Amino acid sequence: MQKTILTLMSALAMLIGFGIQGSANESEPVVQRAMNSVAERVAEFLDDENMQKSIAVGQLQGIPLNLKSSGGVELRRALIHAMEAQGVEVDDDARTSMFGKFKLVEEKEHFDDDFLTLGIQVDLEFFDENGSEIQVEEFKIWGRQVLQIAGLNVDVPSDVSPEKQEREIIRQRKNPTTKVDADGVVRNENPFGVQILVNDGGRISSRAAKLDSRKRPVVELFSSEEYVVRLHNDADFEVAASLVIDGVNVFEMAEDGSVESNSRFIIQPGKHIDIPGWFINTKQTRAFEISGYEGSVAEAEGIAASSLNVGTISAAFQASWEVGGERPDDEPRGNPMGGAATKLGREIEKEYQPVVRDFGKIRSTISVRYDR
Repeated sequence: MQKTILTLMSALAMLIGFGIQGSANESEPVVQRAMNSVAERVAEFLDDENMQKSIAVGQLQGIPLNLKSSGGVELRRALIHAMEAQGVEVDDDARTSMFGKFKLVEEKEHFDDDFLTLGIQVDLEFFDENGSEIQVEEFKIWGRQVLQIAGLNVDVPSDVSPEKQEREIIRQRKNPTTKVDADGVVRNENPFGVQILVNDGGRISSRAAKLDSRKRPVVELFSSEEYVVRLHNDADFEVAASLVIDGVNVFEMAEDGSVESNSRFIIQPGKHIDIPGWFINTKQTRAFEISGYEGSVAEAEGIAASSLNVGTISAAFQASWEVGGERPDDEPRGNPMGGAATKLGREIEKEYQPVVRDFGKIRSTISVRYDR
């Protein structure tokens, strides 16, 4: 499947990418597809019960609390989009309200599978204006997007069977291989890395992460600090990387309608790129700046402050190549696929350029938490 992207072309120009055509696959938003199905059932229920087609959408909390994930942000936003697409108005004053929770599960994705797959179970509860429960929706989400939602640090072997991939994902979830190297770069075993830099009046310095008791990388960032995310590609092939901050894709604020919110950055072999902020258009970026809830991107997205006891900086890496070109030798054959909070900081001039690429499957997800 072809993708259009913007990535690093020079010190000033960077490439990023987004889908322009193709069928459902791993590069497409599996979360949105799941929420579309739920929203359709909710709309039918409201019609059948002759209820007003409006709903107040509350928070989706990760369970247990030590999951420490910002993924509920992405789930909630996808649900809101799905409800609106079904003609259900999302209104805090609606008579019907919804709250939810999500957790990681290890189950068979398909009935005839003989192995377990890591997925997310979402439980939604719907209440009338008197607080009485009127409907419950329980469903599961599968796919590599789950890894970013849960903030997991996992490498996915690319040249083995789906069964072995899932076994390895589950193993790494329980026994992470995550480490922080001497330069402060967070890595798994694959040749990719995430590094947090702090911009102090134009002076850029690395802010090394530390591993907590569960081997989760945590970096200290303080109010009003401006940070940069450096994405490393030490592989001998080009990769595409998606970047999500506090559950929000960095392209979500894009003014340019030709740039989709699921775009990716392209990193050449043996190189790194610096992402200094939220993508606005191909000429401008807004800095990543630490703030309280007020003024944050999370607030703009309608996310409750209570759900932000932890911030998450999460990147997912997958191979990319020119359309019709050679994919990496170990890329499976088949159709290519394409608390504290971070606010919109100062405007930064940064030029991006569109390119067209094919994408492989996700090979690694790396998440760094801040403000525990």
